This record gives sequence, C-alpha cells and structure tokens, in this order.
Amino acid sequence: MAFLKAICEAAGFVVHSYTSPHLVRFAERISVAGRLLDDHELVSLLEECETVNGGEPITFFEVTTAAAFLAFARTQADVTLIETGLGGRFDATNVFDRPSLTAITPVSMDHMSFLGETIDAIAFEKAGILKKDTPAIIAPQQSAASRVIQDRADQVGAPLWCFGTDWQADTTADGILLRDGAETVSLPPPSLLGPHQTINAGLAAICARRLPSLSVGTDALAQGLRTAIWPGRLQRLDNGPLAAHLNPGWELWLDGAHNAAAADMLAQVASTWEEKPLHLIFGARPGQFSRPSRPPCLPPSRNYDPRGRNRDGCGRHRSCRPFGRNGGKRISICLRCPDSHRADQCRTRPHPDLRLSLSGRHRTGPKRNPAVRRGFLLTSLNFFRSIR
Repeated sequence: MAFLKAICEAAGFVVHSYTSPHLVRFAERISVAGRLLDDHELVSLLEECETVNGGEPITFFEVTTAAAFLAFARTQADVTLIETGLGGRFDATNVFDRPSLTAITPVSMDHMSFLGETIDAIAFEKAGILKKDTPAIIAPQQSAASRVIQDRADQVGAPLWCFGTDWQADTTADGILLRDGAETVSLPPPSLLGPHQTINAGLAAICARRLPSLSVGTDALAQGLRTAIWPGRLQRLDNGPLAAHLNPGWELWLDGAHNAAAADMLAQVASTWEEKPLHLIFGARPGQFSRPSRPPCLPPSRNYDPRGRNRDGCGRHRSCRPFGRNGGKRISICLRCPDSHRADQCRTRPHPDLRLSLSGRHRTGPKRNPAVRRGFLLTSLNFFRSIR
C-alpha cells in the first residue's frame, strides 16, 4: 500500500487511503487527499456515524471504516486505496460492486481463528474481494492458494494477472527488473528494506500500470519506489526512549511481522546479521500464529532452547513464560518485574496478551575489539506498541 500510494502521488494524482492497523495515532489509518485527519475531524466523523447507526450493534472496524468512507466521499480524489482489515469476503471494506482494480498479496497462515486453519480456507476468504470484470493482480502464492483464487475468479468472471505467468519482479544489481506481459521496465531499489520488498514494490508497480483510465509513467514508478515510507517495517530506531537504553554500538530494529510468511522473511533478513549477537523480542496475540517449535522470525542458525518454557522467571505472571539463552545461561524476562529475578518487586502494569522470546548466541570476542561485542535487538511491532 505504501508503494502504491507513493507511486500515484508521484504521478500527480490526489490519493485517499485507508489502512490498518495504526502505529502511533489512530488517524494514521485514514489519509484524505494525502493528509491525515486531526482529532477534531476524526471525532466529528465518528460521532456522525454513531448517530446514524442509532445504537445498533457495530464493531470497532465497521464504524471506523464508515467514518473513512464518509470522509472520502466529501473530498474529491483521483485514486482511493482501500486495504481490507481481516480476510476479504465478509470484511467491512468489501462493499464495492465495481472497484477499478483488486490485488491479493501472498496468502499466509494468519488470523486462523477467524479465517480458517488451512491455506485453502484463508485463500477462499481473501478471494472474496474478486469482482466480475474487475482486473485482479495476484502476488506469488502457494499452489493451494492459487487454485482457490483461480476457482473463485472463474466463478465470478474476474480476469487475473498472476505473478510468474503474467508479471514478474526480480532483484538486480541496480534495483528491480519488472516484467509486465511482454514489456520490461528497470526500476530503482525500493526505499523499504528486505528482499521481500522486491515483490511488494513489483506488485504496487503492476497495480499502478494497470489502473484503468489513469496513466502512470516509469518516472513516477521509480520516484514512488524511492520515496515510499512505511514505519514499523524493518525500521532502525536511532532515537527515542528505547534506543536511549542501548549500549554503544547496538542497533534497535522494529518490524511488524504478523503472520508466518512475514516471519519467514524477517528471519531471512536477520540471518544476514551473523556478525553480531541477536536478541529477539517477539509478541503476538493468541491465534496469530500456530504454536511454533521456536519463535517466529528467529533465524535457524540462532540458539533457542524451548525446554524452559513456563519455568523459571517470577512464577507469578503470564508474561514470564517465554525465555531464551545468553551465552549458555538461561534467561527469564518478566515485563511486570523491574528485576526478573525478584518477583516480590512487581509493580508495573500487566501485559496479559504478550509473549516474549529472547535468544541469541553471544560471541563476545576479544575485549580490545568493541565492534565484536555489538549486537542487534530486533523487536516486533506488537511488542513495541505494548510498551510504548
């Protein structure tokens, strides 16, 4: 979404966008003609929607979606970008009979308690956004998901433009080589970090090139890829209260990996950081991941000892359950204890939904070489939002 919004704006279009979740302020979800709503505007819209709803049952996401669409309806724009909240088939955003274009990103195990326990089931929910005669751009998929999406497209009459057969995006020494049908376009490296961003950038570029009745040139594609901003995606935090607590030479990286595919991608990136010890702090809501044998996002080469799960720690709080190893020594962390070895000192606010894993192999090396002792602290977005 960040790449597509930046591309459209680089092409000179006025763009509305609706995304979720937010990182710091709720208003981040709703961008009206490129501008975030202030608190007064947001409250006014929500109150108007609540009044019209007349006290009938409505979910948080439904009323905020209504508020976003109301704001969009009152301001002219060339392009309106809508991101589904959960799945697609029954999503509150899925109310358009004839959108100009739809897109399905890689389907992964995600929100299984709502969408189903298999890739097939989840893909069926995601494919619910496909519409008759509306082009759909399809990102790389597992074979099971591809079959479900193709079957749904055949049922509703939605033309697909699929990765691998109709379009392709490959990383090159100079950036990205994009193939769109018979045409090939060279694009610069994307602003967002990680090898997976090649596919994300390619998907956005294909969507922009295939927006009906709008012309997006190569210069706009390139500028959009160079300037896109999406906080919380492999973002290095150099300032702020968390970074201030780091030892000299340490790096703090934030990422919102929230499903199995994203966790795998994050692990690939973290596997390139072998020259430094890695501490992984990971948090997720129940049902977000199937129970793993090791923390998601942790590279295979890193140490992890699951035997101490639910042991050690203060023994009083749910947040004490996960643990890791530090140079062969078991570690317990309790987010309610200022000292994880002194349970009687607990006095900070609880984090009942948080699971935390700390792991890494510390190769301290010669003390005369401080560079060898530097490390990474990689924290998930869910955890960051819990403690900010």
